[in-house]
Amino acid sequence: MSKSRVPAVNASMIGSTVVLARKGEARQVDSYGTHLAKPAGASVAPSLPAGTPSFGAETAASAPSLAWPPAPGSVLTVKISACHETRYNARRKYHPSVIKERATSIAKDGQKVPAAACPDRDRPGEYILIDGGYRVRALQHLGREEIVIRIDDVKSDKDLYRLSRMYNKERDNGSALDDALVWQQLLDDGVVADQAELSVLTGEDKAVISRTMSILKLPEAALDALGDHQAGIGSYAAYELYLLSRVAPPEELMRTVEKVLANEITTRELGALRKRLEGPAHRKPREVSRMYKIRGTGHEGFLKDWDNGKVAFEVKVDDPRKRAELIEELKQRFGLEAPEQQ
Repeated sequence: MSKSRVPAVNASMIGSTVVLARKGEARQVDSYGTHLAKPAGASVAPSLPAGTPSFGAETAASAPSLAWPPAPGSVLTVKISACHETRYNARRKYHPSVIKERATSIAKDGQKVPAAACPDRDRPGEYILIDGGYRVRALQHLGREEIVIRIDDVKSDKDLYRLSRMYNKERDNGSALDDALVWQQLLDDGVVADQAELSVLTGEDKAVISRTMSILKLPEAALDALGDHQAGIGSYAAYELYLLSRVAPPEELMRTVEKVLANEITTRELGALRKRLEGPAHRKPREVSRMYKIRGTGHEGFLKDWDNGKVAFEVKVDDPRKRAELIEELKQRFGLEAPEQQ
């Protein structure tokens, strides 16, 4: 499938956008891509986003009837209510300060880059947003009802995630929490069978996958704090926090989480703190033993005992008569009768 980048959109591109008019169930998305039902909406309006100059844009009245689904590469202006985010969005947390920054930019210059999307084949006239979550929220913040999208060629759920991850990585690396949440979603939905297949899909080492997903074992309060932080943390720090959560009291853990988010403690210092709280490694007490060598004419071996009560005895007796006498003596000593079958 094509993995072409979403191009920047200049005024003439937006102005010549074909507007798709269809009726269907309107939907809005929250920050996790769940569907918030709204009453059925009207057909998509033929207008362009406010402030966009028009260069011969076709309207729904003058444009020819469009086939569904629209072809990959098509740039369309559609209702935000006709879009919903993919379940496999590589970004799971959206921060209010960034939304306001994007809204300010769009209010001044318009939407310069279309959001990556694909047709929702289960809901004709609706779209799955692969990328552009911040643009959606910025437009909603401004009270806008439409968004410019560019159609990508998507064949599978793996494609949805792969493209979403690619677009997000082009801007920033995201956070370990974002990765852990979407990777767990892929596993829960059976898109990938296990962490080994997830490693192939992402190109990440299996150790990185395991280390990153351990963050989901943190207490809820710690996860909330990490999710509220715009920059997020890396997989090493996340893993150290998980290990720390197993030995640290809740208050100590939360104080440390705050220090990590404030860049007041390094990953190495985090590991050292965890080791201090773990205390000295538990070692099995060394057992004291005594060895007695058996040496003599026609026999040799050893007798060994330990403080825990264990006794070991091994001897080789060359003379058959003396060997039989020794065996008989031991049998009487321990009340033995017929030998057990081997």
